[in-house]
Amino acid sequence: MQLAPKSLTQKIMTWQFAVLAVFLTVMAIGAAIFAVTAEDSPHVSELAFIENSNNPDTAGSVVPASCESSPPGNHFAGHCRPPTVNLNPSTRTITAGQSVTLSWSAASAVSCNGSGGWSGAKNTSSGSQTVTPVSGTTQYRLTCSNTSGSRTRTAAITVAPPAITFTANPTTVDAFNSTRLDWNVVGADNCSATGGWSGSKNRGNGSEIKLPPGNTSYRLECNGPGGRSERTVNVTVRPPEVTLTAVPTLIGPGSSSVLSWNSSGASSCTASGGWSGSIIENAPGVTTVTPTVSTLYRLSCSGPGGTTNREIIVRMPSGSINAPSCVIPFNASSCPVRVSWTSDNFLGNRSVTQQGVEFSSANAGSVYRNVNPINNLFRLDDTGSLFYRTSTADAVCQTGSVWVVATTTCIETPNLTITAEGLIRRGDVSNMEIEITSDYAVECSMNDGTNHVFTVGVPPTTRTHSIDTRELPSTQIVTIECHHVNYPVVSTTESVRVEVIPEAQEI
Repeated sequence: MQLAPKSLTQKIMTWQFAVLAVFLTVMAIGAAIFAVTAEDSPHVSELAFIENSNNPDTAGSVVPASCESSPPGNHFAGHCRPPTVNLNPSTRTITAGQSVTLSWSAASAVSCNGSGGWSGAKNTSSGSQTVTPVSGTTQYRLTCSNTSGSRTRTAAITVAPPAITFTANPTTVDAFNSTRLDWNVVGADNCSATGGWSGSKNRGNGSEIKLPPGNTSYRLECNGPGGRSERTVNVTVRPPEVTLTAVPTLIGPGSSSVLSWNSSGASSCTASGGWSGSIIENAPGVTTVTPTVSTLYRLSCSGPGGTTNREIIVRMPSGSINAPSCVIPFNASSCPVRVSWTSDNFLGNRSVTQQGVEFSSANAGSVYRNVNPINNLFRLDDTGSLFYRTSTADAVCQTGSVWVVATTTCIETPNLTITAEGLIRRGDVSNMEIEITSDYAVECSMNDGTNHVFTVGVPPTTRTHSIDTRELPSTQIVTIECHHVNYPVVSTTESVRVEVIPEAQEI
């Protein structure tokens, strides 16, 4: 049998009954289900439940499905996130034995517990606790939890190395004087000295008097729960004090100066330079010196603080003068030279003279002066002492002339030319033809075994004179000498050889 199709009205009623059945089924569940806005995103919706809580204050409250617990538990605002936690120490670095206060706060926490450097349950809202770290760096952790998770905060507390205060008073001392070392230490188990001192030292407060042997470093090293610390103080010893004087510091030849010295803080003193030897230290002294030139005197003194040098120069006049050589022309009375001089440390005025006549008083100079053999001595004098220097210009006459004092000129010597019979028989004479050139009268002599003297007048400048030798028995050197009739020093000598043929050789 075929059933008749349902009418449209029947179809609509069937659909409505089905929807109603589904709705009644859902309502039969123990809690109502509806849409709420998610806490962490206000624009997102999610299913929510009526809380089945054993806490009457929260029972029946609306809880997002994402925060629901199984079995159901107590819930409150914000319970769908882990708690917030803060942990703050009163300080993060301490010295050994000091305490620290840890303060914390938490929100939305069900439980809080300490770990690391502390332990045990902590108040879930806020609290503080005093702790005393033993050594090194200690980590204090606070972990707070709720049904949505947990958060941990950590505070690191470090025990610092020992705190040391270490001083020296004074830090600079004179030789052979002492200084006082003072120290204060916190947080140390033990302390020891190194450097300029040694041994175990009080780990708290201490003081010692020390005599530094020289520039010295004193170190204090301390160990404690927080590690190792050291401090150093440097004490400087002053070098010796030394004085050295000379009175006077400028002297002339043959004069003396008195050296005076004194020292303190020295172990030894040594003299060098213009004097030498060991000097008594830390005591005044005097000595007399007579140098011949400017001289440096040095005194070196050594002590715990080092070495000190002092020096002083005793000065003496110094200087030089120079007059070079020159040539006086024929019939001239002088030639020019450039005279130069320098001077230093003179006690009086400078005096520059030529043959005793002063021509300058300048400290230094260079001038031309005419000189000759009798006016060629130059002298530099210190008018305040016995110091002087001299120089002689070598003024010479031109070759072929002679200096004549009476005329103060260089007179040219006569020029002689001799022509002679160079070969004669034994017992014959040789004729000498003498040509004489001069502008003055001359007197001549011939030496041929005997002396023949003759005079030749002035005009003309060149003249000729003829003279025979004696009868020559053998070969002969004949010498003719002619000189100025008034100044015999102005002379010329010439010689010729006359060969004589012996009779046995004649044909």
